[in-house]
Amino acid sequence: MNTAELQALLALQYKPGISNAVAKKLLTHFKEPHAVLAASKKALQELSWVPQHALNNWKWDKALAAAADQQALMSVNQVNAVAYYEPDYPRALKHCTDGPLILFYKGNIPWQQQR
Repeated sequence: MNTAELQALLALQYKPGISNAVAKKLLTHFKEPHAVLAASKKALQELSWVPQHALNNWKWDKALAAAADQQALMSVNQVNAVAYYEPDYPRALKHCTDGPLILFYKGNIPWQQQR
C-alpha cells in the first residue's frame, strides 16, 4: 500500500461517525480510498447507510492531520500496515463486517497460517 492510500485509510478511521463496517461499504462503493475523501456530501447523502452525524461535518482536515501524525509515528517506530482488501490480511478477519480496516504490525508475520 502506498503512502497516499494509507493516509486516506487512516483518515477514514479517524473520521467521527464512520465505523469500520461503514468505511468498508464506502470503499466498496467508491473503489479507492482517496475517492471516498473526494466524494461530495450530496453523493454521500444518497447512500442511506452513511450515518447523518458523519455527514454533518464532512471536512477531512482533522482526520487527515491525525492520519499524518499516525504515519509519522509508524515511520519512526518501523510499524507496517495491511488493509482489509490486501492479500496478506488474515482470512479469518476478512469475513467480519466490523473487522479492522487496517492491521498494524512490526516484523515479518505469517498472516496466512491457519492457527
